[in-house]
Amino acid sequence: MISDFLSTSEYHRLPLYGEFFKHLDVEDQLLVGVSPASSGYLAGFSVERNYPGFAPEDRRIFDALRPHLVTAHANAVCYSRALRSVAPDLRGPARRLDRLTTRQLEILEALAAGRTNTQIAAALGLSPGTVRKHLEHILRRLGVTTRTAAAVAFVAGSGPKTEEWWTGSVPSLVNLP
Repeated sequence: MISDFLSTSEYHRLPLYGEFFKHLDVEDQLLVGVSPASSGYLAGFSVERNYPGFAPEDRRIFDALRPHLVTAHANAVCYSRALRSVAPDLRGPARRLDRLTTRQLEILEALAAGRTNTQIAAALGLSPGTVRKHLEHILRRLGVTTRTAAAVAFVAGSGPKTEEWWTGSVPSLVNLP
């Protein structure tokens, strides 16, 4: 938290406050870092308030969320690497999407959205075992060996999107006190 390091008056004297945070009405910020030190960059999630201080419960919630946020960040990094590493050869698996049945495309779309077999099964009224079997056929028909590669092929073969498949935001939480 900013308030862990600076008093309110020290914070208000910072150029960063005057040029940025003041205009956003940010008086305190709770941040959790999610990138490993070895990555060479900083990534994190933050919650801002228009008044100083966060309650101990706020910190406990962020502490409980941190492992999940770290995992989500790591998954996004892996997915981005997979996209970059296969980018020159996306035409092959992407062209193979027309080999899939309607049901297989539904399952692949859910997979690309980050859902587990159990979540896909519940959404489509199938058993997890049926979803697993469909995924085996999908991988074979696309000529890929991993779920990530199948998701990349789906995203690449589905045309341009207005937002990234693997990102998310919660705009309704922006103005919460």
